[in-house]
Order: sequence, then structure tokens, then C-alpha cells
Amino acid sequence: MQKEALKAQLTETENALKELEKTKETVYKITGPLLLKVDKKDMTDELEERKKFISLKINTLEKSEKRLAEELSEARKSLSSADKKPIKVGG
Repeated sequence: MQKEALKAQLTETENALKELEKTKETVYKITGPLLLKVDKKDMTDELEERKKFISLKINTLEKSEKRLAEELSEARKSLSSADKKPIKVGG
């Protein structure tokens, strides 16, 4: 679920960057209850930085998912081979 939320944020950020490229008008940023006039270049830089950060978080999550899947697979193999070994009872 966290990865999906990050992917949604990444899509929103990419869409904002596309819109920013198209506009020649004044750019505003919502900060809490305020609407602030900002420099287009500064806003573009901020969004690009946000995009990099979100992408990095997504990549980190994907690596963790892959590592956990590999560990799970190894654990399953270990359990499967343990099931096939005969059990020695009494001495």
C-alpha cells in the first residue's frame, strides 16, 4: 500500500511538472492555508527534487520486497526439505 501511495505522489509530481512547463503565467504554491507566488524555476527545481526523492523511496521499497521474497522462498525450501527428512524416534 505504501508503494502505491508513493507511485500516486510520483504521478502527481510528474503531472505538475508537465503543467509547469506549459505555463507562461505566474506560478503559485499552496502552503497550508496560504497561496504564495513563487518563481517558476524554483518551483520546477523543488518538484524535480521531490520526484527524485519519491523515486528513490520506491526503488528502496522494491529492493526490500525483492529481498523479502527471496528470504521467503529460501524459508519455504528449507521447510519443504525438512518435511521430507525421516524423523528418528527414540534413540
